[in-house]
Amino acid sequence: MRYTTSVPGFTMFQGNSGQPEWSRDLKPDHIQIIAQRAEARGISHLSIPWHIAMPRDDYGSNMGARWPHSLATAGLLLGATKTITVAPLVVSPCHNTIELAKAFATLDWMSGGRCLPVILAGYTQWEFDLLGGDYENRNDITDEQVEAMQALWGRENPRYDGRFVQVPDLLFEPKPIGGTIPMWFGGKAKRALRRMAKYGVGWQSYATNAEDVPAAVEYIRAQPGIGDKPLDIFCYFANPTHDPVSHAQSEAPKVVVGDAAIIERAQYLADKKINVTGAPLNSYAEKGVLKPARSFEEYLDRLDWFGQEIIPATRSFGDPPAVMARKA
Repeated sequence: MRYTTSVPGFTMFQGNSGQPEWSRDLKPDHIQIIAQRAEARGISHLSIPWHIAMPRDDYGSNMGARWPHSLATAGLLLGATKTITVAPLVVSPCHNTIELAKAFATLDWMSGGRCLPVILAGYTQWEFDLLGGDYENRNDITDEQVEAMQALWGRENPRYDGRFVQVPDLLFEPKPIGGTIPMWFGGKAKRALRRMAKYGVGWQSYATNAEDVPAAVEYIRAQPGIGDKPLDIFCYFANPTHDPVSHAQSEAPKVVVGDAAIIERAQYLADKKINVTGAPLNSYAEKGVLKPARSFEEYLDRLDWFGQEIIPATRSFGDPPAVMARKA
């Protein structure tokens, strides 16, 4: 099993167990120190959420206003670290294709192949309208964007002529260090799962219970040409407790408490075909009593505990990774 985390305070969204109060005052030094400690303790991925702005309504109130730009944030985290994979989420049809391909290629080239794009087709029409995206055709656009980006990354003459996306005759560098960039994909509709099977090496489910993952993986594996290629399958450590549309918290988060319970849950996830999950850093317990991190310093202590006690005990759980850091 491999574990992702995100820097507390990047967003103040209260779903998925929320954000600690101390993270409201996140400082630049905190960001880099947390990234470096996560790397040193064996966390495999730093995940970066994507949103550009929020409407002034209940949805915006549930989500919170703070959402840093995922690609700009990826540059900071990659520059602060040396080995960890950084995984920025991107709703690609809200971006210009050539600009997006350039951003990912630059991050890949400058980091030695440690940027892992997580491509989403999106589902919130308000954001598409705000950014000038085509909401109705977002799935077709996403597929064409992926093909166009692969052409830009891997060909010397990367022309692409799709219905929605065009790449004219042009020069495009830097190229990714491996000639392309492995990608994860989000979404749990069958269209999204087929996209992941065709183009991706990993699936990052959203608001999906662990019990529902095996059926999705079976559908992915049934697609033409995928065979037995290694796949990264991500799922939240605990089942989500927020509404997937409104993002309102529908019930109290279910927190696993203590080392033995964490290890048991990790094995359960592995049995469900999951090999990447979020690190449950708030599950630290003393004498069976939950001890969440109440400060930046205590959060670093939780990273130390997780890297020393949990990661070694669960390293063998789940399938081998599909994506390893590529070396320049």
